[in-house]
Amino acid sequence: MNISVNGISFAYGTHQVLENIDFTLTPGHLTFLLGPNGSGKSTLFKCMLGHRRPQAGAVSLDGMPTTGMSPAELAHRIAYIPQISTPTFNYTVLQAVLMGRTAHMKLFSTPSAQDIRIAYEALERLGIRHLADKGSNQISGGEQQLVLIARALAQQAQVIIMDEPTSSLDYGNQLMVLSQMKSLCQDGKLVFLSSHNPQHAMAYGDDVLVLYRGKVWRHGTPQEVITREMIHQVYHVDVAILQYTDDAGQVRHMVAPIQGGR
Repeated sequence: MNISVNGISFAYGTHQVLENIDFTLTPGHLTFLLGPNGSGKSTLFKCMLGHRRPQAGAVSLDGMPTTGMSPAELAHRIAYIPQISTPTFNYTVLQAVLMGRTAHMKLFSTPSAQDIRIAYEALERLGIRHLADKGSNQISGGEQQLVLIARALAQQAQVIIMDEPTSSLDYGNQLMVLSQMKSLCQDGKLVFLSSHNPQHAMAYGDDVLVLYRGKVWRHGTPQEVITREMIHQVYHVDVAILQYTDDAGQVRHMVAPIQGGR
């Protein structure tokens, strides 16, 4: 399922946040959205999800405008993982993940055995099955983020949009989540996530889209997009792009900061 953003522009009052944003994402690709704070990344996600209506342009799924789709129809197609937030109610972790199944359930129906199995499989995939009976307010912030990701996996949508999903995770869980997202893309899903870490995009991304001052600054492969020049202009730091060969004989690239460079 392709998702296309066609000429989107959005402003909060007189403050222009997005200007003529245009790109298409395809299944099987893990695409990273990079850009400094205030570049419009979260607003772009909100427009793609129908939470904000752009002043110009449109979003489409396989050529069908999303404006004509109900929230339930969108939920069948797109799963969204927001930045970490503290749950209002102390649902158990299993109950929180089962909320991802509501798009597949009839009104007022209870979760079926299949729904529960899918929820447990999502927890298992992320290594947090042991948290199933714990309250959502009784686990760490990083664990809460993993629960949100498990809920999206249980939703079984073909498109997954993630707003800085690794920001509250420790190093090991960051790599585990990115590896799982890469695996989902290899299974044919489309994952679009924002990050402040160009190295993550270099290591795991199939594509990179850079948003800068409300416009698409670059869109292409990590090797094409993540350059010394891009990082200097967008983030105002100096780095070196190093090349090395891993244990499997694959050529890899690494972003290395230059000490004192800015």
